[in-house]
Amino acid sequence: MDVPGWWSVCSGAGGLILAGYGLWILRTGRPPAPTRMSWRRPRDAGMWYLCVGLFLVLLAVGYLGRLTGTFGPAPGWALMALAFGLFALGLIRYAPQDVRRGGAASAGDDGNEEAGMPVGRTAMQVRGVLLVVVSALVAVGSILLILSADGNIAAYVVGGALLLLTLFIIVSALLRWKQATNPEAR
Repeated sequence: MDVPGWWSVCSGAGGLILAGYGLWILRTGRPPAPTRMSWRRPRDAGMWYLCVGLFLVLLAVGYLGRLTGTFGPAPGWALMALAFGLFALGLIRYAPQDVRRGGAASAGDDGNEEAGMPVGRTAMQVRGVLLVVVSALVAVGSILLILSADGNIAAYVVGGALLLLTLFIIVSALLRWKQATNPEAR
């Protein structure tokens, strides 16, 4: 298997993990403390992870199905259209929001009191740096996927989608960092 094929397998596996995490949140209704800080309701968090996970899985299945010849162009494009529809739904309806700035939680309640482990500023900074580094690695992998596509339109679409997703995550993380470090910017 070539680089785009392995990249699709890895992104599909990551998508399964995200979708499973989303289903777990939906089933239990109790997301971990860091997740509670970014969504107003547990259902929104679960649906976000489920939509993004299924987005990655469907893109991988569509690309690998075309690569192996399992199905023709129409099912592959249909899976990609469904994947982008789920991603758009997640982005528009269930996107993370800072509940500390007017979400469903009351003022000053970041949802961490229940967990018994308040998230300090250093932990948030470390998490933000890890998010940016991992997203940057995924972006580099997406660029490599696009560069090695050799005319494969599905590889261009998958690589471009992953690149846009990671760029969105990086910009969001940097904006949140700027807002957290500069109180006047709020």
